[in-house]
Amino acid sequence: MKHGKGSSNEGNTARDKKNQSVTADILGIYVKIIILFTELLDMFNNPIRKPCRKTFAEKAHELFVLLTSPAL
Repeated sequence: MKHGKGSSNEGNTARDKKNQSVTADILGIYVKIIILFTELLDMFNNPIRKPCRKTFAEKAHELFVLLTSPAL
């Protein structure tokens, strides 16, 4: 495919915090999953400071519960 043709979607659009509800809707998952995953990635990828272990663990646990719970 040549540039300028085909899909206008790109990864940056999907990761944009303003589009989290749209991304969740497209994927058919709860927006909270997108929010938590984004927060965890931001914490993990911060080159300046390490994430707070407690906060990271709490968010990771909440995400795990959402991902492993049966759909409501």
